[in-house]
Amino acid sequence: MIGGLIHRRSHRDGLVIVASVIGGCASGVAALASWAQSVGATPAALFRANRAWSSLIRVGAIPVELIALVWFVAVGVLSSLHQTHRAQSLAPVAFLTATPLIGFGLWFTIARPGTCWVIVVATAAATVVLVAAGVSQQSWPTNFVRAVISDIGVLASSPRGLAWTAGFLAVPLLLAAIIRTQVGRVDDPFGLDLRRWYVAQEPLRRPELASDNKIRVVVFTDYQSSDRYAVPEAAAEIDAYRKQGLSAELVVRDFPLDNNCNSAHAAIPHTAACEAACAVRLVRAVQGQADADNMAMWLYRRGPVLSPELVERRLQDLGLLEQYRLRRSTLLEEVAADAQLGRSLGIRGTPTFVVNGVRLPMGNRILTRILRYEQERRKTGRGVFPRPAPGL
Repeated sequence: MIGGLIHRRSHRDGLVIVASVIGGCASGVAALASWAQSVGATPAALFRANRAWSSLIRVGAIPVELIALVWFVAVGVLSSLHQTHRAQSLAPVAFLTATPLIGFGLWFTIARPGTCWVIVVATAAATVVLVAAGVSQQSWPTNFVRAVISDIGVLASSPRGLAWTAGFLAVPLLLAAIIRTQVGRVDDPFGLDLRRWYVAQEPLRRPELASDNKIRVVVFTDYQSSDRYAVPEAAAEIDAYRKQGLSAELVVRDFPLDNNCNSAHAAIPHTAACEAACAVRLVRAVQGQADADNMAMWLYRRGPVLSPELVERRLQDLGLLEQYRLRRSTLLEEVAADAQLGRSLGIRGTPTFVVNGVRLPMGNRILTRILRYEQERRKTGRGVFPRPAPGL
């Protein structure tokens, strides 16, 4: 049935038009989302989901989604023209231009983290156009340039065709001009979006996460994390803000990606993460915070090659191996309690920062801006947090 629909010209042209409308709508939504990000106007409700609405890729300040929108419009116009005038250039133009568009969509979907659903929809629509053009019963003209010129002449002789073409192309071209003129006018559009999102959040009312008289930054970490230097960098940054008079503290909690102490992970991607967390806790209890920080940095530096045996050798060098073996079960329970807290917050990876009860996305990049924002709020006398959790 489907093959019959595709091979009938009227049905095939109708299918291409429908696919062009769907792909154009998806591309238009993504282009608007990209424009909002360019000027710092992303709604707070969509801030954390922006990867589902935009690819964040631009060509000369123009969102790639807008280029896709123009392509879908052009294919739709050619298909409409083909229904009445049998446009000769539809099949080769659609087939040749759909191929790189689909290639980009597949690369973006497979190679990049997260799912941009509008890119998925647009890629599927472009694939429909590609298939419909590829099975065209009309043989492709040998003189491609002559066919294009002929179709342009037919379009120019049709007032209705010209009107539709001008109307369809005017919107994306106008949007492109607006984006080009507005990009750069806002010094920090991402910062504006972030502040709007941050102020709109309802802080989690837990005393271990938030404070009503200081900025409490809680970080959930794994000593084998791929971004293993994020926590030391955050500690240094918070210390610098404290020297400037900002009342802030960093609380480190464990979230090992290891099912020996974190039941959220069926596999064991980090085979020494639990042992590393226990070792830092032991050093802190016996030798103090400064030595625990040194131990943590030693572990972070060896994250990719860390093993339980390597952790024990380090503890033996510190004269703590016997105590570690005696207290290991208790230390594992403490680490598991931190992991349970992280799971209750919806944490799945590390490092994850929570500032006064608000879980932040995207690690240090967000934390740096939030600390700067909180410092500005403190200087202007607007309080530490927009809506402090009552009773803390």
